[in-house]
Amino acid sequence: MRFLDSFTVLSALASTTLGSPFAPHEVLLKPQQASGSSSSHSATATASSTPGTGGNETSGTSAGDGSLGIPSGLLTSKAGIPFGFLPDSATKERMSDINKALGSKSAGYGWYSQITSTTYDDSQLTEIQDDLVASGAVFIPAVMPTKVKFNQINDDLAQQIAKSMQTFTDQGVEVWLRFAHEMNYYVTDGTYAGGSPEEFIEAWKNVHTAVQSNSKVKMFWSPNEASSSDLQAWFPGADVVDIVGMDDYPKAAAATFADTFGDFYNAFAKKYSIPFVIGETGTGSGDVTAKEHWLKELTNADYTDFPLYKMGNWFEYNKEVDFHVVLDVDQDTLGQTKSNFQ
Repeated sequence: MRFLDSFTVLSALASTTLGSPFAPHEVLLKPQQASGSSSSHSATATASSTPGTGGNETSGTSAGDGSLGIPSGLLTSKAGIPFGFLPDSATKERMSDINKALGSKSAGYGWYSQITSTTYDDSQLTEIQDDLVASGAVFIPAVMPTKVKFNQINDDLAQQIAKSMQTFTDQGVEVWLRFAHEMNYYVTDGTYAGGSPEEFIEAWKNVHTAVQSNSKVKMFWSPNEASSSDLQAWFPGADVVDIVGMDDYPKAAAATFADTFGDFYNAFAKKYSIPFVIGETGTGSGDVTAKEHWLKELTNADYTDFPLYKMGNWFEYNKEVDFHVVLDVDQDTLGQTKSNFQ
């Protein structure tokens, strides 16, 4: 989400106060674009420191989607949409905490990791390994090139990323790799080291080549909220993208799924028959009514026109705006959240 860039603040804090790497998380929010919806709240860097599977446009959405490796028996909305969360690493939340509160196992487990040199340190991912495996969820790691430019993601670094993903798939975990998510925005605010759309696509293809022999890894293209025309330059191509999605945090109190994601869905999911997944979302404010409305839109709206919608994931953080809908909420709010699911 774009309110205030947190990369510089986090880097300074880590180097002057902590003196060692710490779990990625967002501290500040970034300024919103003029479109009326604010975009993602992905975790930013700490200081010290996968051919497209496609989809079936007529198949509809159901829990336990074999083509994407979504296990059955996980959290699913009453409309049949598998649903996951991104636990707040700043407060050491884990998926086990969310699942305990819900009384169900979440379908997706989102987390963040930064590439800070040409030697990839994946400790930010492995720190949750036990919790992840126990959760049974699909792992959705956002691997962020914060200290290396796109043109530095060569074959060697791509192989390091692939090896990290194999750490999880060797334990039976399905991985949807959100490599360089929100690339279209993070190259403009300083979060990413930088590069052109062409250099991003080359980096993407290097990572895709490195992971393509691992059938349990899917390449998940997840840009920041923007018009489909603006995103065309950043699209790597249907032959190297397994999943598409767009991070968006709508500010409108009565935002709809169709108004928020329809343009993107039609341009990339429907056009190329690629599954659509929301990598992260929440509301542009902490208003409880707005959060309850948006969660219902993500879980139990009319998806007749969106049969490729396969999973939603909620940003369960408290960073300037309190996005929590499961943890640190009153029983009425938790009850409203749980009422959306089977």
